[in-house]
Amino acid sequence: MSRTLAIVGFLILVAGAIIAAWTGHSWMFSPNYTIRIATGPIGSDGQKFIAALRRELAEQHPRVRLALTETATLQESAEALQDGKVDLAVVRSDHPAAASGGTLLIVRRSISFSWLRHTRQSR
Repeated sequence: MSRTLAIVGFLILVAGAIIAAWTGHSWMFSPNYTIRIATGPIGSDGQKFIAALRRELAEQHPRVRLALTETATLQESAEALQDGKVDLAVVRSDHPAAASGGTLLIVRRSISFSWLRHTRQSR
């Protein structure tokens, strides 16, 4: 009797663990995973970069999908991230939302040039 009770208790415990895993981490059991990203204004560098990332990710990892949410400003992207409407967002590094979230990538425009002096060689 006690052995049967132990087996039934163990099965109930396993069933509870499976239900908890399913409700809390259902993405682990899904064949596809969607990441929601706020991209910022249309035509911005952030939006262009995320669109290119989406195309590459579709080719390399077809099970991972990026759902792009275009916002009018980077401020709206930051608010969407803080409100939990998106999983990732393109925001300015000096915005408080960047401090509360993890940084994946910092994109900068760096302009560099070289000044070469041409000298004549005498023969």
